[in-house]
Amino acid sequence: MNPAYRHARFRAELPHGGLPESFCVVTACNPDGRTIADEENEKRTVALREQLIGQGLDHFPVTGFDAASSHQEKDFGMVCELPQAYAMGQAWRQEAIFQIHRGRISLVSCGEGMETEEIGAWEEMAISPAQHPAFHFRGSIALLENPATAFLCSTRCPGDKILESYEWARRQCDTGGTVISGFHTPVEKDVLAILARRGANIICVSARELP
Repeated sequence: MNPAYRHARFRAELPHGGLPESFCVVTACNPDGRTIADEENEKRTVALREQLIGQGLDHFPVTGFDAASSHQEKDFGMVCELPQAYAMGQAWRQEAIFQIHRGRISLVSCGEGMETEEIGAWEEMAISPAQHPAFHFRGSIALLENPATAFLCSTRCPGDKILESYEWARRQCDTGGTVISGFHTPVEKDVLAILARRGANIICVSARELP
């Protein structure tokens, strides 16, 4: 088995419930330890995802990578018993899979005997998503290249300040300013309506995931 497996690192898009107590990490990429074309790896990854969905297994994306090189693979964290993950690793012609149980990572050979070796702790071998955030957006990303003014307003606000906010919004439209806000509170929504009506530059930060 390639000794590089013992030095693997992971980035995971964990489910909303957080890190499962027990799961396995399996990939379909680079069968038999051979590096194949990215296009073929992508096809294999899609097929593995469809298999997980078809079997009704809870799963989430994981990227396995080598910190000492640019090599990385698309994996899946799958909530299942080890024998099932082992069989899947064999079916996809993998040299090894990983099992994570109560925060400890074990390297599991896909050869006969299912040899298992503990190699470390998830908290030490997994990179926090906060260190490599993924941003999802719609619209013109160019709006982020210029300065923007954040607009925040409490749900309770004096009447004179509300009127000042409306006037301020109109000025932003006239001067070509960019306004960024969550646009949640009533006054923020009113300001959004003014900005949208006048064709202003708007960055809306959603409090929910984009579909």
